[in-house]
Amino acid sequence: MPDADSPGRLDRRSFLKAVGGAASVLLAPALLRSSAAPPAPAPASPLNIGLLLPSPTRYPQLGANLLAGMQLALERPGARPLRLLVEDYGVSPGMALAQTRALIEQAHVDLVLSTVSASTAALIAGLLLERQVPLVAASAGANIPRRNRESPFIVRSSLSYWQSSYALGAWAARSLGRRAFIATSFYDSGYDANYAFRLGFERAGGQIADMHVSHRPIDTAGLAPMVAAITAARPDVVYAAYCGHEAVEFVRAYAAAGLSVRIPLLGSGFLADEHILPEQGEAALGIRTALPWVPGLDSAPHRAFAQAFTARTGRPADAFAALGFDTARLLSEGLADPGVNPHDPERLLQALGAAAFDGPRGHVTVDIAARSATGPIYLREVRRGPQGLRNVALAELPYPTEDERLAAVRTSALSGWQNAYLSI
Repeated sequence: MPDADSPGRLDRRSFLKAVGGAASVLLAPALLRSSAAPPAPAPASPLNIGLLLPSPTRYPQLGANLLAGMQLALERPGARPLRLLVEDYGVSPGMALAQTRALIEQAHVDLVLSTVSASTAALIAGLLLERQVPLVAASAGANIPRRNRESPFIVRSSLSYWQSSYALGAWAARSLGRRAFIATSFYDSGYDANYAFRLGFERAGGQIADMHVSHRPIDTAGLAPMVAAITAARPDVVYAAYCGHEAVEFVRAYAAAGLSVRIPLLGSGFLADEHILPEQGEAALGIRTALPWVPGLDSAPHRAFAQAFTARTGRPADAFAALGFDTARLLSEGLADPGVNPHDPERLLQALGAAAFDGPRGHVTVDIAARSATGPIYLREVRRGPQGLRNVALAELPYPTEDERLAAVRTSALSGWQNAYLSI
């Protein structure tokens, strides 16, 4: 995914230089006001935001895209100035904890914004409580939040990964058939999203015929056993949870075996991500996924954002760029009132809850009960367009509603491997 002229990992100096440019833009309007103009209300003082960004090897532009999206939101007229202090923590939970402590105790930030996983957020929850500093966790949202890991100092802004998987499962059982096969890589980003697909599929009357995990350390036969298992199960639909190189490998193998013409292929939100579609080629045509992001969405906010992002970076906007934009706008608008104290978690949540807006992903609101910002979930399909393959929106899917099994998951232990591909 990274451009040939752009490094996959940004060092701290590069981040601070980029953020400094955004801060200059934010402060410029005050310097340009005419002396004859009537006095304006005193602007809200800047807030110090500690921003922790990852540098995962499988998606090296994740941090850079999220940061660029944030900068675009902060440059909007009327936005409350946020002073960003940026740190790159790699993919290490221990490093994320150490840098969070340094931002709070040495840089004295008002709030921490990070792309840490649910497990890492739980790791630093004690520090947040001790220091009375809130964390806004901008993440993919692969794991269902556990009740014993909830904290009044953590607010989420995510790509609703597990909710999208649940919604896709419910749609598939109603629209494609009642028997599904789940195929997943040992290295994909946690198994909560896979279980969420199963919950949605079974709740809508479906049944899981079988589930296979590939790319285990002991595997030597490649994807041949997976293809054989799918062929033997004869499901109505296959749900594949893969990302990065494994997604390319699986999609090609699925098509080469002739399965794509017989059994519809669905996938997690990153199975057919734009940055790997060129490698997947024609084999990706017709794959349907669900995610709160569609490139080329037919809305004015989306078009303006996509154009501005490409002009800034030379790259097309992606889901993480949009997540960065929406998260920064949520903070800037929610904290526009200078009387809001970010160290008061309930007041902060109420302030963010009032900051509904239309962003590049669609209408964004905050579910105060879930302490989470949400956007629409789109059913998407890979189609061929003038610029090549891309995901297009087919419909908007409903968010999952709480039931007994979902409530049981919230009190269970986390399961599965957390892949450093996303680290979030």
